[in-house]
Amino acid sequence: MEKKLILYAEDDSDDRVIFESSFSQNTDEVDIQIFNDGLELLHHLRAESDLQPHLIVLDINMPRLGGKDVLRILRDMPLYAKIPVVLLTTSSSPIDRFFAQHFNAEFITKPMDEKEMHTIKKELLKFCEENHLFGS
Repeated sequence: MEKKLILYAEDDSDDRVIFESSFSQNTDEVDIQIFNDGLELLHHLRAESDLQPHLIVLDINMPRLGGKDVLRILRDMPLYAKIPVVLLTTSSSPIDRFFAQHFNAEFITKPMDEKEMHTIKKELLKFCEENHLFGS
């Protein structure tokens, strides 16, 4: 079975820890690469031009380059235009939700604890397993 690659851009260290620990039981099937912000993630994608992640997870509010800006850029890059993207955020704004929908991304409110993250993890793995392409 091929390992699923998930890229996660998040500036909050507590959120990164919760995310990583929720996948700790899945290390044989999932490889998580974490970036401190959207700019760092984009630099990595440009440096590794053959990298094909199964899923990209973005926080909306990050310094230097936020998740919405990264999503716009990804959708303009042919190699990443159809990669599933999830905006994982504290926002509950209908405008942010509409933005995600417009750019063929999922919108999930961040969990408050590890138990909620376990439920979200199942959704994220489903996107990887089904090779889920939003908008298709």
